[in-house]
Amino acid sequence: MNRKRIISIVGFGVLLAVMIPAMMLVNRFVNIFSSYQYVTSGQVMSEAEREEYRQSEADQTLSDSSAEDLMAADNQFNEFLQQNSELLKCDEYGITNILLVGCDAESYDGYIRSDSMMVLSINKTQKTVKIVSLMRDMRVFIPRYDYYDKLNAAMAYDNSCQLLLETIEYNFKIPIDKFVIINYAAFSEIVDLMGGIGISVDPDHVNAINKSISNPANYLTRGGYQTLNGMQSLAFCRMRMVDSDVGRTQRQRDFLTAMIRKLLKSGPETMISAAEVTMPNVMTNMTFGEIVSLVTDSAGMSLYDISQLRIPADGTWYDLVENQIMYIGFNAKKNVRLLHEFLYADAEEAAALASSANTSPSDSEAAAANE
Repeated sequence: MNRKRIISIVGFGVLLAVMIPAMMLVNRFVNIFSSYQYVTSGQVMSEAEREEYRQSEADQTLSDSSAEDLMAADNQFNEFLQQNSELLKCDEYGITNILLVGCDAESYDGYIRSDSMMVLSINKTQKTVKIVSLMRDMRVFIPRYDYYDKLNAAMAYDNSCQLLLETIEYNFKIPIDKFVIINYAAFSEIVDLMGGIGISVDPDHVNAINKSISNPANYLTRGGYQTLNGMQSLAFCRMRMVDSDVGRTQRQRDFLTAMIRKLLKSGPETMISAAEVTMPNVMTNMTFGEIVSLVTDSAGMSLYDISQLRIPADGTWYDLVENQIMYIGFNAKKNVRLLHEFLYADAEEAAALASSANTSPSDSEAAAANE
């Protein structure tokens, strides 16, 4: 066998050795990111079903708020909505808002109750990730049906999540084009896959957390900072026996922040394995290309600053009861302003500075003269 032929065979062998693993990896990616449920429309409740749903939400032990209090709350909200009809644009700041919804549903064929709702706001220009909890019992205006209801009712009425997106945009004046819904079974699996998540547990919450754990072998034995497995993490995030939904949403934001930090610092294999667990349990309106792009971008997010907020904020909300259903009434003007400042203040300041840097002295003088 001549030398050129040997070199050719060796070269071909090296090429195969490189191509085959690469092709296997590509095939693995395709299988992973084609296993999710892509949604553009869903199951919508009839009027009779919506009424039955609202009746199931009633608590016979509650007494209704006065008609005057209910009317005052709705009138205040109506006035805010009439005076603020425009969405705050975010594309010009390089910001992507994604709604994350956690639910109990084992499948997405029936009606879905959104147990938790968070806005994940990614600013690649400013290198920030911001997490906003939206309390599920907030009394908001449901645009498609023209009445006030709980925020999480929008997900029950239309399981495609489109009504929930419309409701958040209409009430809070921020654009959210994309959503990701995941059930809690997958959440627990991902935590175990990552080797658990380190989080601080309030000692007073240990017993309540253990009551939400089915297997005694997973009971917590103490409070303080510790690594929680999947079952423990799920109980930690969902438990609200010792406090209100305020405390629960805080725990969820703290946990998600810790989870994101660990995932972003993990190796490619852990990220791919996490995707393999997650994607079959995901319902989203993101395309295959958008998901791959987001995953690719996440490789550079390990150094991003992560901050969080809850809406409604302390001191801006109050309890309302109508038809024996408990709602969270809130000051729309104050909370929307807080939300916009949290999500966009840095981006607006950076844009203003960039604009100022690109303005010539003569342009600045002309602008000043016109003020």
